[in-house]
Amino acid sequence: KSMKTFLGRKKELELLNTYDKSAKSNLIVIKGRRRIGKSRLVREFAKDKTLYRFVGLAPDKAITAQHQRNEFARKLREYFPSLPELKALDWAELFELLATHSAKQHAILFFDEVSWMAHDDPTFLPKLKNAWDEAFSQNHKLMLILCSSISYWIEKNILASTSFIGRINHTISLRELSLKHASELMTQGKKH
Repeated sequence: KSMKTFLGRKKELELLNTYDKSAKSNLIVIKGRRRIGKSRLVREFAKDKTLYRFVGLAPDKAITAQHQRNEFARKLREYFPSLPELKALDWAELFELLATHSAKQHAILFFDEVSWMAHDDPTFLPKLKNAWDEAFSQNHKLMLILCSSISYWIEKNILASTSFIGRINHTISLRELSLKHASELMTQGKKH
């Protein structure tokens, strides 16, 4: 299926591209309500770049922390087929594998719905912080984007967390499209 023409978000795309061109690693946080276009923005920004996108599983009483790690491991093997079958018992090992395989690459790591990934696992954020400090941030051509529809979770666990102070380069709060762009999008939808 063809993706609709990307409308609006010019300022956000310019900002992401500016950070992408900087000669250092960057940690970007994107927040905004569901269906506002966070994932679409990142896909548009990364369309001509190397993108590794990992999406958390929607929380459900049957979904455990192990399910989240298994899904992350599945995507890792999809991106890097030479990896052996992974037990996915520890986030630190998964992050280390991702860092090793993306080292020296000009790459974007996109943790989409990061609050879902971290759900029910108190080790996720401390291990992510360590992975950023020890591995991801060492690749000066890498951008890590953390995204969540649950803004209060991002505020509390990432933006207000002492663990991530001084590490986040920019936070994008995505709002509704302008009326002009929303109208163009609706018109475009009727043409398809």
